[in-house]
Amino acid sequence: MKFYSMIHRLLLLLSVLLSGFCRLQTLSAQPCIFNSSPSAQPGETVSLQGRFGATAKAYFLKGTATTPTALPIQVQSANHLIVQIPPQTGLDLYQLWVEEQGQRSPSVFVNQAQGHHFDSPEGSVGGSLRIFGRNLQLPGATPRVRLMATGSTTVHEAVIDQEQSDPYQLRMNLPTTLQPGQVYSVLVSNGLGGTAGETRMELPLTATVSGTDYFQLGVGWAAKLDFYRNVYNVKTDPRLTLKATGDGVANDQPALQQAIDRATADGGGIVYLPAGTYKLLNSSFEYLRMRNRVVVQGAGKDQTLIKFGYEPQTSHLGLDWPVGTRQAGLADLSLLNIDATASSLLNSSRGQGTEIFLQRVRFDLNRGDWLWLANSDKLVIANTDLSQGVDAQFNYHGPLQLNGCSNFVVRDNTFTYAVDGLSLNETHEGVFEHNRVLRDGSARYPTTTVHHVLIMNFARNVAVLNNDFKVINGPAQNSNDGETIISEGGGPDRIDEETGTVSGATATSLQDQSKNWSRFRRQPVVALVSGKGMGQWRRIVSGSGTTLQVDRPWEVLPDAGSHYAIFNWSAFNWVVQGNRMEGNRRGITFYHSALTQVAVVNNTLLNSGSIDLTPVQQ
Repeated sequence: MKFYSMIHRLLLLLSVLLSGFCRLQTLSAQPCIFNSSPSAQPGETVSLQGRFGATAKAYFLKGTATTPTALPIQVQSANHLIVQIPPQTGLDLYQLWVEEQGQRSPSVFVNQAQGHHFDSPEGSVGGSLRIFGRNLQLPGATPRVRLMATGSTTVHEAVIDQEQSDPYQLRMNLPTTLQPGQVYSVLVSNGLGGTAGETRMELPLTATVSGTDYFQLGVGWAAKLDFYRNVYNVKTDPRLTLKATGDGVANDQPALQQAIDRATADGGGIVYLPAGTYKLLNSSFEYLRMRNRVVVQGAGKDQTLIKFGYEPQTSHLGLDWPVGTRQAGLADLSLLNIDATASSLLNSSRGQGTEIFLQRVRFDLNRGDWLWLANSDKLVIANTDLSQGVDAQFNYHGPLQLNGCSNFVVRDNTFTYAVDGLSLNETHEGVFEHNRVLRDGSARYPTTTVHHVLIMNFARNVAVLNNDFKVINGPAQNSNDGETIISEGGGPDRIDEETGTVSGATATSLQDQSKNWSRFRRQPVVALVSGKGMGQWRRIVSGSGTTLQVDRPWEVLPDAGSHYAIFNWSAFNWVVQGNRMEGNRRGITFYHSALTQVAVVNNTLLNSGSIDLTPVQQ
């Protein structure tokens, strides 16, 4: 009995020592803030979430001040605080942190400039450029943008156009000292808080040579289209063995294609179509095939008409952009599908390219399928009219398919359509602005079909600005849908989504012994939703067996028993600003989707439902 009593006392002593050690570890662990509100006015509240106890205190510094001030706490629990910026405090950069048991967390910054993306990944030397993000220009301060070449300490400063800038975008002229071909890091500041207010953009900028933007694209890569002096008039150019008539009777397809092929063979040029009607017939699949460094340009979209669809009984494509097409476009003309039968054999236009555009074009799809330029990079569609009826032979697709496009600008267009919507899923680094999107409410279609307007699932770094979304000839058929701007997170297809319990972790990994991971369909993140380290998320680099590798170290290592969720951000770094919606069934909807850094500001909804936030993981 004495032996067992001694063992009992030793175990009790060990238990007390371990308990004290664990308590000491908890008390001495440095607090951390994982998530915080990015912006706040004086008197407004800021949310702080991280690792700290229920008795933590919050402090802040205003601007370049060095004497901290305690912040009033409005709501408090373990790992979460809601604090108030004192109303008498002037608008500035606010540096916040929490303290507990003599330990201080690293600081987080409120009202710090964040640059998310550009309107073009390339900027011409001395040319115009826009940056989109958060807190870019705030009252009482002058924003700055500085550029530094990789491996250099030389600083080049842009000139900000403050009248054309606001908190969500900066317009500027780039320095004339940039070197074409050089890649630059971009540093942004709204002028508040001194050096602490400056941040480095994740995306770099490449300088391009300055030159003539002949087609008025307004993007940094436009001057690369430097072949505009080489013009092939399809009716008169002596270099062309075939001449077009433009009388609407003769078949002009061979002459137009010959001119396109000759222009690309000569290093690039404009294939010019004078006023007239150009009829296309062809025994091959494509009526016209675009080529590298060729722009097909007319005398105006009401004067130069290209018509196709005379052969609905055979398989055809109106306009082909072969994969890899570079520095090509359409300007100042109309493309008209005249097929009255809505043949399923006639596709309108499809392809994929880089540095391609439509400028001042009218494209009447009739009841044919959509304009498909999915997965293109550096794309401009501007001042273009795109129209489409009910395309029952093409699964009721909408008029535009830009899924997967990057570095795009879609501006000043009119889209008139009947079903589905504009598909911009999985796009990134893009601008959709000053467009008129008109849904024809008189259209009728099966009630089982789903119809939205601007569809942007899994999009990142996008700006949707000053558009007019309207139902004409309404009201539209009600199928319990009709969202004007939607990010749906995959709908019934929950891409890569799953949940689980942590078995273990290292600095850059997470283990779950119940899993057998391999490849993911997209680029998901893993987020800790309860337990130690709750609130942290990391991008998944790879998954193999029971282990996930993540992109950067955990600030607080999750332990066994913590719960996690895996998902894809359906809306990441968005600005939805200044849009007007009228007559749509629903307004702006984030439905069963994960979102972060999304600003929805100054939009007008007239008989267009509401702004819905439903971040539910199914």
